[in-house]
Amino acid sequence: MIFGGRQLTVYQTNQGNGRFNFSPAFTDSRQGAGGDTMASFLLGYATSTVHDYTFNWPGERGSELGLYVADDWRITRKLTFNLGFRWDYYSPFSEVANRWANFNARTAKIDIAGRNGVDKYVGVKPYYRNFGPRLGFAYQLFAHTVVRGGYGIFYNPAGNEGSSLRLFRQLPYGSTVVVSPGDINVGLRVSDGFLPLQNPNFADADSPYGAMLAVDPNFRPSSAQQFNLTVEHEIAPWSLVIRTALVGNLGRHLYNTHNANQPVPSPAATNTPRPYFNIAPNLSDISYFVSDGLSSYYGGQLTVDKRLSKGLSALLGYSWAHAIDNVVLEFNGGAAGPKPQDPESSG
Repeated sequence: MIFGGRQLTVYQTNQGNGRFNFSPAFTDSRQGAGGDTMASFLLGYATSTVHDYTFNWPGERGSELGLYVADDWRITRKLTFNLGFRWDYYSPFSEVANRWANFNARTAKIDIAGRNGVDKYVGVKPYYRNFGPRLGFAYQLFAHTVVRGGYGIFYNPAGNEGSSLRLFRQLPYGSTVVVSPGDINVGLRVSDGFLPLQNPNFADADSPYGAMLAVDPNFRPSSAQQFNLTVEHEIAPWSLVIRTALVGNLGRHLYNTHNANQPVPSPAATNTPRPYFNIAPNLSDISYFVSDGLSSYYGGQLTVDKRLSKGLSALLGYSWAHAIDNVVLEFNGGAAGPKPQDPESSG
């Protein structure tokens, strides 16, 4: 039996001191030619200013518990079974002083831990059915030939501080002030500094605005089903061992994200065709974190192991595999590109 917990303390955001963005547009010919970013910087003309801050040093906490039993069962001289069973529990994360806020996709309001009957997990349900059976076997088929195989289910807590563990930066505990005048109109100059920081206002929970973070109530740990079947044959006179194997890995309930307030194609203004416009017109993007990702990996492996003299050996390996998934990299794709599925119909 094992048990433990985690605490994450975040002292400031990655833009806590603010940021100015510059482009060559303010110093070009107005026809798109010329211009220099450094010249715009020297003039103090910023394309946008961003100030990202929090009002606290949050202490995020999560509990972990695991139970495991295993046994080796030698049925005959040639056949052995390895049996095991594991149960894991990973609690949803919370914050030590309830400074934890989750956008509620059903009500279009912000649920704040400890207020109006909201629990410390801000609506994310604990998941207890993380059962992981393990099965393995080894069978001596011939004098120099062995067949091995195994199957198991393994669990891992989902999410990270860049996404679902960032609920301390949600209104009213944190905010991002952005001023984007664009490339034509001059907005705040560098000499003007940043706009004043806003004070926490719990009324923002009922009338949220700007970008939101939302963790699905059924967010749960990810799992992987791993399996293999191996045939190993020794050619004793040559001191040679040949192994062939079929392996697989199926990822289930993987961490995934999409924009729940993505505008639908329309000639109207950007905000008008957003799904939440009629009930919360001041909302922009909603990063909605779910655990519906899928992946699969199947592979064939060939290994030749030659034992040489004086402790030397040579190893040759070859793999053929196929892998596919519907989970993009962090921050909506990064260098790998955006998510190809339409979040409104990908389910």
